Amino acid sequence: MRTLAKLIFSALIFIFCCAVFSHAQLDLFSKDQRVEFTPQWRGERFADGRPKVDDSILSRLKDVTADEAWDILQEAGW
Repeated sequence: MRTLAKLIFSALIFIFCCAVFSHAQLDLFSKDQRVEFTPQWRGERFADGRPKVDDSILSRLKDVTADEAWDILQEAGW
């Protein structure tokens, strides 16, 4: 029983650490860097510099895997 408690405790600590580190990456880039990385965007932007993308486009991208997106980007020369 003691081993199970240690395993559960370790799992909870791991989950907590992952959540903390993923949250820390949200502000990885400044507004100026976001604008610099997306120079061809001609539409509106959020206050932090992210392009405002139409919801219909975002809903179409929900089923695209990272591998599929990467293949398209490589074919486009990125």
